[in-house]
Amino acid sequence: MKQSLDQILTAKENRFVLRQKIASENKTSLSFTLNIAGFPKSNELITTFFNTILSELKIFLLANRIIIIDKNEINIIDKAGNFYLTKINNKNISEKEIKIITENFETTHKLGRLIDIDITDNKGNPVSSGKEKNCYYCGKFPAIVCMRNKSHSYNELRNFIFNEIENYLSIKKKEKIIKKLSSIGLKALLYEVSLTPKPGLVDFNNSGSHSDMNYFTFLDSSSALAPFFRELVHKGYNFSNPELSHALPIIRNIGLQMEIEMFAATNKINTQKGLIFLLGINLFASGYYFSKDELFNIEKYREIIKDICKDITKIELKNIENPKTHGEICFQKYGFAGARSEAEKGFPSVFESSLKILENNLPSIELASKEKISMALQKTLVKLISINNDTNILYRKNLKILKKLQSLSKDVLNCNDFENSYFKIADFCRENNISPGGSADLLAITVYIYFIKAN
Repeated sequence: MKQSLDQILTAKENRFVLRQKIASENKTSLSFTLNIAGFPKSNELITTFFNTILSELKIFLLANRIIIIDKNEINIIDKAGNFYLTKINNKNISEKEIKIITENFETTHKLGRLIDIDITDNKGNPVSSGKEKNCYYCGKFPAIVCMRNKSHSYNELRNFIFNEIENYLSIKKKEKIIKKLSSIGLKALLYEVSLTPKPGLVDFNNSGSHSDMNYFTFLDSSSALAPFFRELVHKGYNFSNPELSHALPIIRNIGLQMEIEMFAATNKINTQKGLIFLLGINLFASGYYFSKDELFNIEKYREIIKDICKDITKIELKNIENPKTHGEICFQKYGFAGARSEAEKGFPSVFESSLKILENNLPSIELASKEKISMALQKTLVKLISINNDTNILYRKNLKILKKLQSLSKDVLNCNDFENSYFKIADFCRENNISPGGSADLLAITVYIYFIKAN
């Protein structure tokens, strides 16, 4: 114990020397440490927490116009724990004001009582506010009082600290995952909407076979749907029922709310009803998946979707006496279950076909040009059109037209001049007034999975 105390005192003396060195250059310094009871003062968990808080602190400082001189940063671990020290440029703000601002960071932070931010002026003197920090365990008395009275044992303190840190990091991880997946959901939707040209579909330049809508109608719709993406991922992340089929009513409940907002934003025009269902399932499923696994595994992910949508075709489409929706009518007439079948089988069109096309044509998006991205998306869409029994087309026309479109799409995909042959599909869709909207929805799902894998 004495050796540990001596080593800590030595480490703190070294820190004092570093601060004085900065002061000798007529500079103000800011240091950041953690209040960790007992020994050791640092481990992997504490370091992760320290670096997380440091990132938050740097953003907070910048927002308050406190400028760090980056090239002089020190971030080390010694016997006294984790230690960060930097020079700050305080030409436009006094050292006292900086202290008040950093104290505000401490007092408003969820775990602020574990955080110590010290300001040392250009004379080497600590800048104090005169306030005493309360004990981080009980919160009732100043920390120095509890420490002198030995009010709490080291075991109590360390167990409390580690539990608090673990809970905090868990929440931060969850928030990061939810934000990321929600963002990818919107990205996938916008990539599909913005792809131009698209055969028979709304794109930036024309409305395809949809005279009642245009590109901006889709932007309005997408903006109305996006706020629900976070909720879907959040529900998936928190879902704990071992029977995943019980998740479907949760997804549908949010989906129905999304439909209401979509129709309100588009003056009752159905722009993305099919996509609401497909993307809703994937947002929920990905939230559920990443609450348990860090590395994405396609087979595990598909099993989650299959479990969520178990027997959905049998339950929702069979034995319907008076079919009303496009999907119900097409199932009764042709036996194709459309989006429900795709979901129930774990999206075979995506995972066994279109995703491979997109990845082969766009191995990395970072350096890809707009033209390369567009070409990759177009080839992916054509692949989907060639294999998807699109109920949008069946409802508007018939099985014969669908088969002709599929055959044409296969020919275009396999020809040597894809760029020019691609327009044959648009001509066919225009001549027959059809829109492969189901394939466009699956393109958005393909893009969603592509970016999940890339991240």
